[in-house]
Amino acid sequence: MSAFALVLVTLTSLLLFVYGINLLYLSRRALSLRPEAVRSVAAGEELPVVVQLPVYNERYVAERVIDAACRLDWPRDRLEIQVLDDSDDETVAIVQSSVSRWRARGVKISACSPECCSGAMLPSEASRSISAPMRRERCCFTAGRSTSVSWRSA
Repeated sequence: MSAFALVLVTLTSLLLFVYGINLLYLSRRALSLRPEAVRSVAAGEELPVVVQLPVYNERYVAERVIDAACRLDWPRDRLEIQVLDDSDDETVAIVQSSVSRWRARGVKISACSPECCSGAMLPSEASRSISAPMRRERCCFTAGRSTSVSWRSA
């Protein structure tokens, strides 16, 4: 039995030694890498960004999430916020008031809800339609009124 224990300890020690050598090798390679140059984007050349906020009965966080998204440090003409609201409680009114408030401040924001018309985009459909070149109908709250607007992805 002691011969078996000696072989087991030797094998384990050998594996730990190889592991340690590999760790030292990888650490040395990581320290010798040069940092990549930071690519700065000139003002006015930022890419357009669409932020989608899926919401479902989250009355305690909906307003804070919308506020945080609208406060992103990104050019206003290149930022669009879409609140994808599938709520069936008082969250709908909270989302409508937040969207109206931020829209009045000049933020491109819309709220989509399946309750305002048939055929609304749910979060899963909206994420697929961003890259798909197709014409869609979606429901949006505009200053508290629900309206159906056509949307064409590029």
